[in-house]
This record gives sequence, structure tokens and C-alpha cells, in this order.
Amino acid sequence: MLKLQLRNADDGAVFYDSDLPFALDFGATGIREIVQNVAVLMLTPIMSQVLDRRLGLDMSFVDRPIPIAQNMLISEMADKVHEFEDRIDIVDVEFLPSAAEAGHLYARVTLKFLI
Repeated sequence: MLKLQLRNADDGAVFYDSDLPFALDFGATGIREIVQNVAVLMLTPIMSQVLDRRLGLDMSFVDRPIPIAQNMLISEMADKVHEFEDRIDIVDVEFLPSAAEAGHLYARVTLKFLI
């Protein structure tokens, strides 16, 4: 299972946490729109979006050993963010160790906004 937290590189503010309720805002603009786009991109399995089968992450990291899964996930995140959301850069990806021990990946992703 993949859990996700998105943080701002400038001040460390948390924009999104998959453990908290989150409703899509179809009128979002600016930073809120970018964060929402990245969250949807990173939590959507590839081939599951009807009108764009490329959208989402390749979930082949599931059921791999944790160190391999982490490296696969970082690579996939970087590729997809570069392809779909060019208004940010991924500065850092940390994995919370307590989640990894339970067989989950909890990625804390630090983003740099380019707008």
C-alpha cells in the first residue's frame, strides 16, 4: 500500500496527506491545483484512467522487497512528474520507517514550485 505526504521545500508546510480526507476541487487554481494534480498522479495506478492510460504510476513495485520498491517508486515519481506536471520539481523523497516495517510505503515528497 502506498501512502503519500506532499510538503513545500521552502517552509516544510504539508499540502497533502493521504491519511487525511481530501475532496477534489474541480475549480482549484495555483498551488492548490498543482498539489491536487500531483496527488492524483501519484496515487493513480497506470492504465486505470479512461481518457489517458499513461496517467498514474506503474505499480510494479508492489510486492517487491522494500529497498527495491522504494527505488522503483522514486524513479517512477520523477518520470511522471516530469511528464505531467512541469510546474514543480521533486526535491526529496523520504520513506517513513515505521510504515515500511508493516509492508507499506509511506513516501514524504518535498516539492519545489516553479511558478
